[in-house]
Amino acid sequence: MVHRERVGGARVSKDVDLRVARVLLCIINYQAEHGYPPTQREIQQGAGIKSASSVWRDLQRLKAARLVFYEAGLPRTLRLTR
Repeated sequence: MVHRERVGGARVSKDVDLRVARVLLCIINYQAEHGYPPTQREIQQGAGIKSASSVWRDLQRLKAARLVFYEAGLPRTLRLTR
């Protein structure tokens, strides 16, 4: 059985590390405040991540966990799935 906890209202596995959870929380908060999804750069700034490639990797992990969906190469297509 996989242990799960809530991060920003979404259920995530314990194996999702803290930085990925911060990215998810940043996405949730940004969408709630602005009404549309953040860009990768806005996620980078909001989550306090130095590397743009780290944001990309974290988004890949969230997509693999089916917590978010996005279409690569198109702006602001990031959507929460749960």
